[in-house]
Amino acid sequence: MRGLSNQGKQRKIGAGLSHGWSIGLRYTLAWVSAGLMLGCAIIYPEVQTAVRAPKPGQELDPPPPDDLYFIYFESASIPAKTPGGLDWPGGAPDPLAKLLVNGSELIRTPAQSSTRAPTWPKQTRQNYRVAPGSQIFVEVWDDNPMINKPICRSQVRDLPALREGANNEIWCDSGARVRLGVEPARAMVGLGLYYEPRGTEGVRVTRVVEYSPAARAGLQAGDRILAINGKDTRQLDGNQVRSAINEKAKTGVKLDVWYQSGKRHIVEIKEGPLYPLPSDEIPLKVAQGERSNQASPD
Repeated sequence: MRGLSNQGKQRKIGAGLSHGWSIGLRYTLAWVSAGLMLGCAIIYPEVQTAVRAPKPGQELDPPPPDDLYFIYFESASIPAKTPGGLDWPGGAPDPLAKLLVNGSELIRTPAQSSTRAPTWPKQTRQNYRVAPGSQIFVEVWDDNPMINKPICRSQVRDLPALREGANNEIWCDSGARVRLGVEPARAMVGLGLYYEPRGTEGVRVTRVVEYSPAARAGLQAGDRILAINGKDTRQLDGNQVRSAINEKAKTGVKLDVWYQSGKRHIVEIKEGPLYPLPSDEIPLKVAQGERSNQASPD
């Protein structure tokens, strides 16, 4: 910097620093932008195809599989004394019921306050899969940490017989009695399909109800729907995809599907019975115009 005055030297150094800071800022912003682009994946809304209750007397084809049951606790009668022979704290227990299958808890009702004759009106009533030969027990407990043994525990010997109308009153050694409701699996009507409209990527299947028309057509999560009734899904928005499915759901929707296996087929599915399990998140409803003790309370 020979020949420059002190003031000139300072201006040149300042300009260099300013230029370097500007370049550094641009690089920093570029890295931040890249990080944001990589870290913020696009989230697509999951859409469920329409589901409704069957009409009264509607024939269900196919019928429910043999290992599916609609199970709930009807009621119980609890002795006046605790399992230890003492009076119940507060005059009555806060009972809850459990159904155990092969040692695992399948059903657990909410506790019902201060009663020796619970009906558990707030329980969720659903279809459940129980494999033949399973070891099944019912238990009733007081929702009280001081009571460390069940009020009632008894084995369910023949679940299929209960489904066919056998006496469903189960006795326990304590003198307690439990009525277990066991019926054929409840049906809803629909396609049983969940999907994501992905714009230029088409439509991606996200979930399929196991016992549904979609499942019977071989659809699985991860499959791509390229066209619906001949309409290219890449050119349809979410509302148009829904409309394209709904307008032909009762008579038959033609889907051009690219399966995860790499194969491509056109399949036709139409509304039919589906038998949802708790994991399907489909509430069971009474058939239109019918009254039934199977209905889940609101």
